[in-house]
Amino acid sequence: MNLIGSRVKEARLAKRMSQQELARRVGVSQGAIAQQEKSVTAKSKFLPEIAKIVGVSIDWLLFGVSVPAQPKAEQTRAAYGNFEIVPLLNNTLGAGAQALLPFDLVDGGVQVPVAMLKASNAKAKHLRAARVRGDSMYPYASDGDVVLVNTVDRDIVNGEVYALRDDDNAMLKRLYKQIDGRVRVESDNKNYPPDYLTPDREGVIIGRVIWRGG
Repeated sequence: MNLIGSRVKEARLAKRMSQQELARRVGVSQGAIAQQEKSVTAKSKFLPEIAKIVGVSIDWLLFGVSVPAQPKAEQTRAAYGNFEIVPLLNNTLGAGAQALLPFDLVDGGVQVPVAMLKASNAKAKHLRAARVRGDSMYPYASDGDVVLVNTVDRDIVNGEVYALRDDDNAMLKRLYKQIDGRVRVESDNKNYPPDYLTPDREGVIIGRVIWRGG
């Protein structure tokens, strides 16, 4: 399993840099770098600084799907031949934490493998990437994870995860159709009680999540 920590180590070694040297340049202890290289999560304030120093993109460290920031020309051509760019939203999807709308402020992009798009029957122009904020969808998605949302796939399939609008907030939840016509809105973290959407509120569905990582 290729975790975030293993990509940190891979990028550091590619730069022929010791943990001590990387720690010095980031401004943390060697132990902090060692701990980061064992980590499966993105819960680190200095991960963006690591990415900058070792010459890779933060998205590559987080998801392993984007190209290093300064690849060789032939690597760039090969990578972009097999990837498409999906806009990364400036705001987050709440998972037990408030995430303000609008859902259209872009802050860069995420490179998504073409093979994954084909397997999901999705088109890059219909996708949006967003970060998760909160723990209500743990263990499916943790705080700081990134999800891909297919904005034209709004039909509810019981048990699938969707991005929703709720008044002025955006959230990530699992949906189930009820016999009485309502839609049950559930969190994977059972510390959060279920909610319900009435039929006239199904328009708040932004799209279905087709991938998550972090």
